[in-house]
Amino acid sequence: MSFSDGLAAQAERQWAMFRATVERLTDDQWYAGDNPGQVPAWQAFHALLWAEYYVQADPKNFNPRGRFGVSDRDAPSSLPSRTAVLAYIDEVAAQTDTFLRSLDSEALLAPEPLFPWTGATVLERVVYTLRHTTYHLGELSATLRLHGAESTEWQ
Repeated sequence: MSFSDGLAAQAERQWAMFRATVERLTDDQWYAGDNPGQVPAWQAFHALLWAEYYVQADPKNFNPRGRFGVSDRDAPSSLPSRTAVLAYIDEVAAQTDTFLRSLDSEALLAPEPLFPWTGATVLERVVYTLRHTTYHLGELSATLRLHGAESTEWQ
């Protein structure tokens, strides 16, 4: 197994947990929250939007409003439905897998040319992206628990 295969396997587990958590939220809970950062629709969409951005080969081709006509800076009520986000999870998970499996050890350790704030190497960009997504998965999990549901099973 290569480093990139190991990273892809961990990302696959992360996306499976992300999907399971979104599936467990109800449509009524999806847009509920005291402020935008506490709304599950925002938490999920924001994490997915920026994960998709960080796995792009050329960020100049990325349009944060392109897919749904909204961005994570818009009102949470305008964000995509839970059903649309479930499909988006699958797309971003597939993009993540393709990106990670395209990297050999040399590419992972190469200087980060596109997103220098994520770290000095491509590997650091990968870890940054996984950490960011996991942070928002934690928020979604906490929201799920606040609504009285059990946490998603750890993978």
